[in-house]
Amino acid sequence: MKKITSILFSMMAVVMLVSCEKDPQPEPEPTPVDPENPAVLVMIPDAVTDIEGHHYDAVQIGSQVWMAQNLRAHRYADSTAIPYVDNTNGLNLRLYYPDNDVNNVEEYGYLYNWTTAVRGVSSGSDANPSGVQGVCPDGWHLPSDAEWTQLTDYLSQHHINCGDDPTAIAKALACSTGWKVSYAECAVGNTPEYNNTTGFSARPAGTYTDGCVHFGEYARFWSSTDIEHGGDLTTIYGDNPVVWPAFYRGIYYHSATVGRGTVDKGEGCSVRCVRD
Repeated sequence: MKKITSILFSMMAVVMLVSCEKDPQPEPEPTPVDPENPAVLVMIPDAVTDIEGHHYDAVQIGSQVWMAQNLRAHRYADSTAIPYVDNTNGLNLRLYYPDNDVNNVEEYGYLYNWTTAVRGVSSGSDANPSGVQGVCPDGWHLPSDAEWTQLTDYLSQHHINCGDDPTAIAKALACSTGWKVSYAECAVGNTPEYNNTTGFSARPAGTYTDGCVHFGEYARFWSSTDIEHGGDLTTIYGDNPVVWPAFYRGIYYHSATVGRGTVDKGEGCSVRCVRD
């Protein structure tokens, strides 16, 4: 009798224990921002090696594959050297150290003037793809303004943005360290730990304009596209397309959006390459 009672008590205890446990909840399925056309974001480690043996990760964003690091080659793919210059800007082939410090090159890459980036092409390309290899490794090219637009449009259309503004995509492209602090809503320098959801890892290498400026504040990237000849531009810049400004894309510590503008071709900017 005692044995039966003991068995019954044990069974009741098990029933009570099981009844006290919560039903396991299934893991929530990730909800794509657009179920019919989900965003494509794929990291590709060691996607390319330049002529000097530097390895670069890449990221696929939509149908494009971008370097996920700034270019740090000081030779073209055919081994032609690019001279370093530390005291002047200009249209001759040249590159610069970010913040005038060679130790920054490994993380931030070089700053190149436009002539160097496109390798002396007198007028650029706005084709998609650009067809301009320039300073990029074999199998890769300097993106045109149209290719940059394809990237930014893709992020906006797939709602890879901060808050409710579809143009607030800068944080998604910016790396999470090295930025000056900003308190502006959705700015790159505001809560940077939430940056870089794309893996693009834009770094604030600054620019070179008669000296290195904006290190830690700006990431500015060349396109292969210079402005078209026409209208008042001939009055401002003359008839020589070599001196016309070229388009860039910029990411700034105090801004939520990606900037687009033109600057003198002698300015030093970072380079990101796109796979052919």
